[in-house]
Amino acid sequence: MFFLLGRDSLPSFRLDQLSSDLSAVLDRSVRVRARELFLVAADDRPESAALERLLALLRAEPFDTEELTSGQLLVVPRPGTVTPWASKAGDILSRCGLEPWSRIEHATLFEIDGAEAAALPEAARQRLHDRMTQVVVDRLDALEGKLLRGGQGAQLGDLSVNPGDHGSDRRVFCVTHQEAVREPPRCHDKKNAQPCYCFLHHSQPIPEPA
Repeated sequence: MFFLLGRDSLPSFRLDQLSSDLSAVLDRSVRVRARELFLVAADDRPESAALERLLALLRAEPFDTEELTSGQLLVVPRPGTVTPWASKAGDILSRCGLEPWSRIEHATLFEIDGAEAAALPEAARQRLHDRMTQVVVDRLDALEGKLLRGGQGAQLGDLSVNPGDHGSDRRVFCVTHQEAVREPPRCHDKKNAQPCYCFLHHSQPIPEPA
């Protein structure tokens, strides 16, 4: 398994809220930052052109650290599960000629300024993850062999909200552009005049306006 570091994964208001929550639990001021971390179930990284394509699709960079710092921890899907994000991303990467690296999962790398992450009490950790679907880990080597086992699960066409509807009416919040977009989850990158593959990022469903 190797790792790729992505962009900021939470909007500023969520980080402010998390910082406030953790500060209250720990009874001292802390600041939280969250970035995407992509977990790729492959022994080796792709070579040159394929690596550039993979990094471009994920908007990521190599993450060469073998150990997390004292202020870092990871929130990952529960072992043995394959998330809809992983299924969708794996299908897309396969279609882009990156099938050897299509077994991929999305995690959140939290950096906590003002506290040692490994020593956070359970009350603080609960603020950072959904206990029903996620777990918190303190070491990268704890992930080996526990995630991305088996197949990628459902393919892209199996993930529609309603039969025959591939999500065209569903709105998601694009973290990259800080705005609501419609699925198929791809909005237009105005700066670069090209589509933005927001579905590879941590987009979250939001309700339709009343």
